[in-house]
Amino acid sequence: MSKTHKAAIWYARHGWYVVPLHAPMFDNGNLSGCTCELWRRRAVKGYNCTTPGKHPILSEWETKASTDLDIIADWWRRFPWANVGIATGKSGILAFDIDSYKDTYNSDNMLTNDDEQTVTNLSGSGGSHLLYKINTDDDYGNAKGTLPDGIDIRCKGGQIVVPPSIHSTGKRYQWEVGYGPHEINAIPLPRAIRDILDAQKNHIIQQVTFGDDVTPPNVDHLHIRSDIVKLIHEPPERGGRSEADQSVITALVFAGATNEEIKAIFEYYPIGRQGKFAEKGTHALRYLLASIAHARSWVQLRREETADKNTANFFVAMAG
Repeated sequence: MSKTHKAAIWYARHGWYVVPLHAPMFDNGNLSGCTCELWRRRAVKGYNCTTPGKHPILSEWETKASTDLDIIADWWRRFPWANVGIATGKSGILAFDIDSYKDTYNSDNMLTNDDEQTVTNLSGSGGSHLLYKINTDDDYGNAKGTLPDGIDIRCKGGQIVVPPSIHSTGKRYQWEVGYGPHEINAIPLPRAIRDILDAQKNHIIQQVTFGDDVTPPNVDHLHIRSDIVKLIHEPPERGGRSEADQSVITALVFAGATNEEIKAIFEYYPIGRQGKFAEKGTHALRYLLASIAHARSWVQLRREETADKNTANFFVAMAG
């Protein structure tokens, strides 16, 4: 059993949702590529990975991220060399990603010393992930926004590489001594970060509006996956409703649904009438607006990344 497989089992038992990641490849100690290139070059000659060892092997990885030990065992049977990642938001954590060690980065006094006394992941390049516990209702995504340069956020829709994965420098990710998840618990998200992220969210929400009501579309005829259709008809019990809502809304956005159609679906189908949307009462529409805004931002980012990759692949293919 590999080191990353053993770690993945521990993380799953700890309640963190595991994601198998591609791994960097080395030749005589020098970085030579990423395992993703072994199959991508079959389609695109000369393809070179720009993020070796940092991206998921699986498509729809956030949905598939798991704590099931049998599923994890199957992944590592198929990919024994895999790095291990954690789906942050799904695991109830937010990663405060900084490009340097936490004692030396320029935080503009954003965090106090107490704020930094949380689970800390050190990358092979000298960066750090400070991990914080979030509330079940928090819907933070991945953003820089008004945060200082060199700082990023990983939450819902995001994942982080965790020890003992291999970094492209050849060094292993590691938990800071005394600050590993086996030594301390992640502390709640500091107020300073929460205030900035809430301000960003409110700004985004203001850009999403509802028009006139429409007739709820027949979801069985929409271009969405069967598991999403099932969620709409049979929503989960408490504990998985926020994730289910966001998965449904994101799928509907991908399918081209309007804000009004999404609202109608939540007002008519069990996903809304038996879920968190109904429970929110007078705050239901704001909850839905925030979820739609997050989905549209995420979908736009994915489409831009896909367009960039397609353009790069085209020129690589032409050069070949």
